[in-house]
Amino acid sequence: MKIPDFENHCLRPYRQDEAAEVHWIAKEHRRSERTIRNWCAQFGIGRQLTVGGPWSVSRVALLMFLDGNRRALDAYLSGHRQCDLVAQYYDRAGLADLLELPEFKDGVWGYSQNVA
Repeated sequence: MKIPDFENHCLRPYRQDEAAEVHWIAKEHRRSERTIRNWCAQFGIGRQLTVGGPWSVSRVALLMFLDGNRRALDAYLSGHRQCDLVAQYYDRAGLADLLELPEFKDGVWGYSQNVA
C-alpha cells in the first residue's frame, strides 16, 4: 500500500543525521538501490527532497520496516516522535538526541503523544 504524500511525515522535520542515501542503505543491507527506492515509495520510509531528485531514507523508519513493526512505522509516518513505539527506534539508531530538539516534540505538527 502506497502512503499518500500528505500523510507521510517521513524525514519531516528533516535532519541530515537521520537521513541516508539510497546507495549506502543498499550496500549496508545487501539490496539493490532499486529495491530501496521502491521501499521508499511503497512503504514511506524515505522521501525525495525535490521532485525527481534522489531519495533520502530515514534510518529510523527503515529499522521499523525491517522489523515488520507496522504500528511503530504508522506512528512515525503520522508525525509522532515522542511516543515509546517511535522513540525506541531513534534510540536504537543512535539518534535519541534528536528527540530533544523543539521541532521533534509532539505538538509541533499538531499531533498528540497518544498512539493506540
